[in-house]
Amino acid sequence: MPFCVVIAVVVGATTVGLLFPMLGELDEPDEAFVTATVEPETVTLKDGNETVTITVETTDGEPVRGASLVLSDGSLPLADGPHQIEVGPDSNEVSIDIGHIDSAAVPVRFREGQHRGTVQVGIRPPPDSEAAVVDEPEITVVDPG
Repeated sequence: MPFCVVIAVVVGATTVGLLFPMLGELDEPDEAFVTATVEPETVTLKDGNETVTITVETTDGEPVRGASLVLSDGSLPLADGPHQIEVGPDSNEVSIDIGHIDSAAVPVRFREGQHRGTVQVGIRPPPDSEAAVVDEPEITVVDPG
């Protein structure tokens, strides 16, 4: 009887030793990761509005068309709440005016004594995409006054 147990343990250990290296060779599914790039990352509101360009792409640099961006309060309040902006089906880039003036697409309201703050940029991939969002940037806004 002990001889059978020894044989079973040796066969089991050998099998496991052969199978584990094969598991490492399995291909993982290709999963796309979406991020956004803000240019410039910091804007100084000298004369009203400043334009920021946001580009949505995969981490491999491939353009992501049809995404939505949600700009919301960071440490800087927005005048009328979060703003949803469509990137569009033909582009992966959008330009947005940020400023004090209500004519700005994203009007900000600095608190009393505040001269610097951030606006959060949320990314929503296109509805037909299963991409995961890996990085949601901030826009730093400076009031020199």
